[in-house]
Amino acid sequence: MIEFPVYSIEGKEVGKIPLKEDIFAYPSNENVVYEYVKMYLANRRKGTASTRTRGEIRGGGKKPFSQKHTGRARAGSVRSPLWKGGGVVFGPSPRDYSYTISKKKKKIAFYSVLSSLRKEGKIKILKDLNLKEVKTKEIKEILERLNIQSKILLVIDNVSEDIKRAARNLKEVRLRDPLTLNPYEILCAEWLVFTEESLHKLEEVRI
Repeated sequence: MIEFPVYSIEGKEVGKIPLKEDIFAYPSNENVVYEYVKMYLANRRKGTASTRTRGEIRGGGKKPFSQKHTGRARAGSVRSPLWKGGGVVFGPSPRDYSYTISKKKKKIAFYSVLSSLRKEGKIKILKDLNLKEVKTKEIKEILERLNIQSKILLVIDNVSEDIKRAARNLKEVRLRDPLTLNPYEILCAEWLVFTEESLHKLEEVRI
């Protein structure tokens, strides 16, 4: 069992908490993490780019001019891809890029990125996040007391509207629920901050 320090909002260590080795001491698997990121980004693609083939262009039922004696190249339809306003050859059409990988691989990717961040010392645990005032300044001061800055993922169970309002003006801070946290977001963060309650919830659900 790994023990991790727990901090108050004043930045003082108030105890230690055991972390489950199955989650936070998992051997890193970069190949599976790569597979997860590739899937995650593919699933975000909209795939709405569209062009029309010659069969979808209006008009063109009549031969535009005589086959011979005009001095021009032969043409059978204004819908030809050679003509301006004609159809597009092999152009994009709406498609679904999404796919999935197995649940086991998703778990491995999740445990791998959490363990890597823990080894780097980039995880902080707060006893709670009870704000005295609903102000951006207070959230900022709490993070400064923890000596963390830049790309912070704040994981809170049942995010209240007060905390949302206090954190929304901090560009480097993103709020997440432990149930919706995913490996891609963790990879994009430099610091991961849990409340003690959200950590217990994550360990209960994600194991």
